[in-house]
Amino acid sequence: MKTKKLIILLSLIVVIAVVTGEILLGSTSKALGAILALIALVGLWLLHDLRNIPAKPATAALVTFYGDPERAQKVKKRGLRLFFLRGILYDYIPIEVEKQNIDIMVEGMVPGDHAPIKVIVSLTYVPNENLWRSLWEFQLTGGKKGVEDILRGLVQERISFWIQADGEGPKTGLDALKSREDAVAVLVKRILGEKLSKIPSDIPTPILFKYFDKIPPNEYEKKQFGENWSKVKEELDNDLKKLPDLIKILEERKKVIEIVKKGEGSEEIPGFGVVLKRLNVKIEGTGKWIESAQNVAKEKMDSEAEAIERDLIIESFKKVKRLDPTATFDKTTARFQADRGKIPGKLDVEEININITGISDQDKRLVGQIAGAFTAYDHLKRKVGGQQQKGGGNV
Repeated sequence: MKTKKLIILLSLIVVIAVVTGEILLGSTSKALGAILALIALVGLWLLHDLRNIPAKPATAALVTFYGDPERAQKVKKRGLRLFFLRGILYDYIPIEVEKQNIDIMVEGMVPGDHAPIKVIVSLTYVPNENLWRSLWEFQLTGGKKGVEDILRGLVQERISFWIQADGEGPKTGLDALKSREDAVAVLVKRILGEKLSKIPSDIPTPILFKYFDKIPPNEYEKKQFGENWSKVKEELDNDLKKLPDLIKILEERKKVIEIVKKGEGSEEIPGFGVVLKRLNVKIEGTGKWIESAQNVAKEKMDSEAEAIERDLIIESFKKVKRLDPTATFDKTTARFQADRGKIPGKLDVEEININITGISDQDKRLVGQIAGAFTAYDHLKRKVGGQQQKGGGNV
C-alpha cells in the first residue's frame, strides 16, 4: 500500500514538471495549453483533496499523516476542509460528536431485608472534539459501541457492589429508595476516577456528605458509625490538620456531582475520550414488598394527618368557647369537618351561637362559617379588641 502511494506521488511530480517545462520552453500556444492543463490539474487536485465535514450529524475529522493520527495531532471541524494529497500524505477519520444517551438497569437484593430493587442509571456523554488525543482514544476504544459496552459493564459492576456493600450501600428496601444521591456520588467517583481529587479519608464519601450536611444516620448507620455519627467525628478529630483540606475537596466533589446531575458536566472520562455531560439515578422497589411499604407509608400519613386535624379541632373549640361559652365540642367538630368536605351536608350557621355585642351580623356570620379557623379568630379579636378600647362593646 505504501509503495502504491509513493508511485502515485512520484507520477504527480513528473506531470507537474512536464507542464512547467512546456510553459517555460515551448511556444505560446503550447504554453497556453499547458496553463489550461495545469488549471485543470489543480481543479482536479482540489476536488480530490477538499472534503466537507458535515454539521448534521455533528462530525469532527481526526487528521492523519501517512495514516497515523499521532503524526498529524490535529482535528478539523465542520465545513470545507483541505487534506493535502488526500490518501497519500494526509487523510482523516470522520467521528460523530453528537451527545449520546444511554440507560443502564441494574437489579439486586438489599442484604438487610432481602428486598429486591431496580436501579436505572441514565447518562449522557459526548466525544471530546477539542483534543485530537481524546478522539483517538475514543476511536481506539471502539467508538460509540465500544465506549457504551464498557460504560455499561462499569456501571453494572459498581452499582451491584454498592447494593451489597456493608459500609456504603443501603441496608433495607426503604433505605434504598432514599439513596439516590448516594448512588450518584459513587458512580461519579467510579466513572471520572483520577479526574477527581482524592478525598483524604477512609470513610465512605456518602457518609461524609451526610455528616457535614447534618443528616441524621438511620438505624443501620448508627450501628456502624455511632449515634449522631459519633465514630465519624472521633476519626476526624484524630487528625484535625487534614480537616480543612477534606472539607474543601468534599465541596468540590459536591459541585461536580450537582453539575453532572444538571446535564452540564465538562469532565472527560479517563481513557474513553468522551465528556460525561449528565448522570442521574432512579431507584425503584420491585415485588410485593413495595406494595406493603406503600400501604404502611399511607397508613402512617393518614395517622399523622388525623393527629394534626384533631389538634386543630381542639384548638378551634378552645377559641370558639372563649367567644361563646355555650358552644359544644360536637358542634365545633361537625362544623370543622363539614367545611372540609369530610361529612355530607352543610350545617346551619345559627347552630353555632356567637354571643358577642358590638360587632356586625356580617362578622358574626364570618365567624360562624369558619369557626375554629385561626384567621377568623384573629380578625374577630382585633375588631372586638379595638372596640373594647373605645368602650363600645364587651364579650
